[in-house]
Amino acid sequence: MPTLKVATDCSGIDTIIHALNEMNIEYQQLWYSDILPNALAVTLANGGMPEYIFTDILKRDETRLPTPDLYCAGCPCQPFSSAGSRKHSEDGRFNVFLKCIATIEACQPKCFIIENVATMDNKSTAIITARFSQLGSAYCITQSVLNTRDYGLPQNRARLYIVGIKRSEMVQPFHFPEKMPPVSLRRFLNLDTNNCVPQPMTAYMQGVVARCASKVGAENFDRDPYVCNCGSSQSRLSVMLDTCPCLTRRSRPYIGGKYQRRLTTEECAQLQGFTSLDLSSVPYSSALALIGNAQSVDVLVAVLKSLLPAVGVQT
Repeated sequence: MPTLKVATDCSGIDTIIHALNEMNIEYQQLWYSDILPNALAVTLANGGMPEYIFTDILKRDETRLPTPDLYCAGCPCQPFSSAGSRKHSEDGRFNVFLKCIATIEACQPKCFIIENVATMDNKSTAIITARFSQLGSAYCITQSVLNTRDYGLPQNRARLYIVGIKRSEMVQPFHFPEKMPPVSLRRFLNLDTNNCVPQPMTAYMQGVVARCASKVGAENFDRDPYVCNCGSSQSRLSVMLDTCPCLTRRSRPYIGGKYQRRLTTEECAQLQGFTSLDLSSVPYSSALALIGNAQSVDVLVAVLKSLLPAVGVQT
């Protein structure tokens, strides 16, 4: 099987590369781009070997880039996220999304995946739809909202996945993956061992946890494995039973029941599907931010199992 040529933008810690490793697919990474130095540091510490590295794709000439088989981008979510600016197309970071589409138009990959939050306003959606339409009839483009908790990871993370396949390369139809049965947080993570050193709790975090406990009942919170995000604002409480609320760059998940502690960096990484991730090159808070900004490995694996055969790559 020929080596798969891969390119990533807004790469973060390169979830797509971890997904390909999980699938034992040989690849050559043509390029990587991310504006955060810590993201690159973690990528390189985990064996990343892109041929080219870009820090600001808005300053890049996409017409000089090579043609990948697979292109993947996790465009900035801050313009659209409820925890971000919510300025949508008026946010300057929206231009990064448009640049990614321009890269597809210039490089003509066999297939692509673009991931983002599913909360764009109508104006932003219309702009992006119009921009994709400029690709003409060259690509078959489809999209769906997939939740990480439906693909083997107990995290409530709904994300929009836009998948495109070059019609001239398509050998079979693409279908978004079917949902999988839910997975218990207790069964998924080895929390019973609990041999970690708990991260300290500020008074503010303790207040958020107390409010979350009162929301579901203190007795229930102390008995059952409820998870809340003690890094969120007290006006946006999120608490779930046996499932982690959506991890974000500000997440500081705390689990109740018999555990009564914050989740470790390693556990948060597992909730994104990273079975082996070296985060020693960055501080704790930066590691959590990178994990929260990442895509979910298991979701990408599920998408790739249908997408790659559609362009003749066996998985």
